[in-house]
Amino acid sequence: MMTRAEVLRIQVALIAQGYPLPRWGADGVLGEETEAALATWAADHGYEGASIDAGLPLLLAGARDVDLPVRVVDHREDHPGRARRGINPWTRIDTICLHQMACCGSGWERWKNLAIHYAILRSGWVAWLNDCNALLWHGHGWNGRSVGLEIEGWYAGVESDPSTLWTPAGATGDRTRSQALGEHQAEAALQAIDHAVAVVAAHGGQIRYVAAHRQSSSTRRSDPGSQIWQAVALPAMDRMGLTTAPTLPDGWPIPDAWDPAQVGVRY
Repeated sequence: MMTRAEVLRIQVALIAQGYPLPRWGADGVLGEETEAALATWAADHGYEGASIDAGLPLLLAGARDVDLPVRVVDHREDHPGRARRGINPWTRIDTICLHQMACCGSGWERWKNLAIHYAILRSGWVAWLNDCNALLWHGHGWNGRSVGLEIEGWYAGVESDPSTLWTPAGATGDRTRSQALGEHQAEAALQAIDHAVAVVAAHGGQIRYVAAHRQSSSTRRSDPGSQIWQAVALPAMDRMGLTTAPTLPDGWPIPDAWDPAQVGVRY
């Protein structure tokens, strides 16, 4: 039984050697798409049936130094659509709204139902769930003007302060401790923002701002948290020329614990 990490390495090697996984990408799951690509690779290199395992060292050797690919996988047709409330005019869409998912490992059946445009999973897989102009109830005052990103995991509002981690009633064990945001997942979120900016621009709109959900809701103070803001929002603004969204009347401003430029703004 292969681990998720082992499957990821095989998927990376397949993609690097010209055996694409267009549907699911490198998601760490040994599904039909990966099995078919692996069988094709094996046939091309003289490994058949049970002997396929003998060929894995050769396959992996060809991509030993290749980074895990980060990619946006289009799952819009898989979304049931119940969360869609209408359409936003492209010219009104000017904001990327970041969220932490506040859960982890719930599986595709939950992820595909999210009222969000993109889900960025721990594996680095980006699922594009809804058209960027879909009106979704994900961000309170941002709903009519934003593209929303959910980043899988649970994160403290301020990483150095465990008391700022939101936990569900009765939570125990690991759920009471903040998770670390991996570099691969952070880069996946940045690529999702790149994708959204390009899609909106292609339809005549322009993304200008990055927003935290906390900026539009008094009850979402820890959303998305300092880790996500520092590893995703600040780099996105730097490399794409975006700015921090103005805080809405019902929200909390970005604190200096998230961005030192916000001098004197406390969490």
